[in-house]
Amino acid sequence: MEHPIGKVFKTSLLFYALMLLPIGFFSLAFLGSKVDSIWVYPSYFITESAGKYGTIAILVLCSWFYGIRLEGFKNKVFAFLKSFVSLLLFFILFAYINEHITKPLVSAARPSHIYIFSKSVWPIEAAHFYEKSKIERSKILNEIIQKNDSNFQDIHPLVKAHWIEESGFSFPSGHSFNSWMIAVVLSYSILQLRVKHHFRKYYWIPFLWAALVSISRVMLGAHSIVDIAAGSIMGIIIASIFLYFDKTRPFIFQKK
Repeated sequence: MEHPIGKVFKTSLLFYALMLLPIGFFSLAFLGSKVDSIWVYPSYFITESAGKYGTIAILVLCSWFYGIRLEGFKNKVFAFLKSFVSLLLFFILFAYINEHITKPLVSAARPSHIYIFSKSVWPIEAAHFYEKSKIERSKILNEIIQKNDSNFQDIHPLVKAHWIEESGFSFPSGHSFNSWMIAVVLSYSILQLRVKHHFRKYYWIPFLWAALVSISRVMLGAHSIVDIAAGSIMGIIIASIFLYFDKTRPFIFQKK
């Protein structure tokens, strides 16, 4: 008999492949960054759905799906709180590892940073850019864009602000990493609803959202296809392993 996570894992890989196809065949890089592009707002808001606040909102949704399976108000509340706290700590831990260990280890420059540096004269302070703190790097990017404003007039203000905020390394994509981890957890939670619950048939929707988040990262110029491919598959594998083993699954998933 197939393990419950098997169906989720197979579906995630299908959407992962479908995500890579348009990026591989079409030139989507920076497509959502120009002032006159119709893709600016869709790309930006889809990206933000996997940002700090968007991630918390979706973790609440995951925990709600886990809680409503149980009978009794107290059991529902306990399951919700247990799942939410566990999921939050789970994602904080892996986000920290990604930002402070994996990314510095690879030390890949973001496409947006390469674009900014190619269109401007660096200030003296920009020497050894990635050795500086995140706040210092953001200040330097802001200074470069302001001093060379004429070279960035075709970039939408929302995107420029996003580039300034995203001042860390590029590989792997944190947004892709987080969104695919969340998608696996949310998909699994939907499948674990009562057998006849009408939401069960929509277990694939989280993967569509995760794929759009990853594509939006390329369209905004924040990441390359290699960045999102690596971040996405890492998120899928880690979440699937966590839900597969009996010793780790109970941290977020309580039996009826």
